[in-house]
Order: sequence, then structure tokens, then C-alpha cells
Amino acid sequence: LGDVYKRQVLPIHAAHSVDEFSCRLLGVQQELPNALALGRALQGAILKDVGPAMRSSVGVAPNKLLAKIAAELEKPSGINWLHPSVMPGKIAHLALKDIPGISKRMMMRLERAGINDVSRLYQMTPKEARWLWGNVTGERVLRELHGETVIWPRKQNQSLGHAVSYTHLRAHET
Repeated sequence: LGDVYKRQVLPIHAAHSVDEFSCRLLGVQQELPNALALGRALQGAILKDVGPAMRSSVGVAPNKLLAKIAAELEKPSGINWLHPSVMPGKIAHLALKDIPGISKRMMMRLERAGINDVSRLYQMTPKEARWLWGNVTGERVLRELHGETVIWPRKQNQSLGHAVSYTHLRAHET
């Protein structure tokens, strides 16, 4: 799936699983109308080349976390965007468990600390997040939630760059 779209629409920056990948947007691609058009082109290429059984949702945002959340907002075949200017309002309706990086165990810690919703999570300071998570991951998640580009340590099969915008695609079989 990835090679076809790399040639046709835009290069894949990172494959997160067999049905989920991110594309790094550069220059004028980062302008919202252009980014959304690229997302629609990606969805169109999947529809044309794979067929209607494989639907896809696309998220456009300044980092991978927000792009992933944006894609999840319009499942299974929509397109959405997130930007710090609309945060946290645009995701305030989500449950804490809907935020990538918040496990069931982490949710319990947050709730014990009086953080019961996304709006309150968003109000935390990076220092508070680091303390609650017990490590730097909390600070990184919070900074990404605020739209910052965070450089995560490289994993063997993953690389992160200094991108300003990402398109995140999630394919869904019907």
C-alpha cells in the first residue's frame, strides 16, 4: 500500500503499522487548504487503487500526535485538522483514553490528580505532566498536545524529524 501512494501523492515519512502512516508536509503543502487537498488526494488514490472496501481517515496537524487525533475524529473515511489555535476546544469532547499516550493505568493516575477531562489535561504544565507520568513522556505528550514538535528518541524502526505539519492516514477495512 505504502509504495503506491509514495509515488502518487506524497512521500511516506513513517509507517506506524500496516494500515497507519504519516507524511511530512513541507513548504506550501503546510497551508491548510493545500494539506487538506493532499489528504483528499490520498483518500482518492486509495479508493481508486484498492477499492471501496478500504476506507481511510486523514488528519492534518503540526505534529504526529495531533494529526493522529484529527484522523480519529473523522473515522472511518473523513478528513479533519487540528491546530493550536483551536485547542483544546476542538477535542474537549474526547475522553482521556482517546488521547494516544494515555493508557488505562495513566488515566487512573490523572483522575487521582483531579484531571478528568481533556481540557484539564491541556491546562497542565509540562512539569506537572512529567511528574504525573513519572518520566519525560508526560511532558512530551503534553507539548505535542499543544502543537509543539517534539523530538522523541529514535526507535529502531521509527524516525522523527523537525517537521511543522503532518498528514496522518489510517486505513480501515469494511
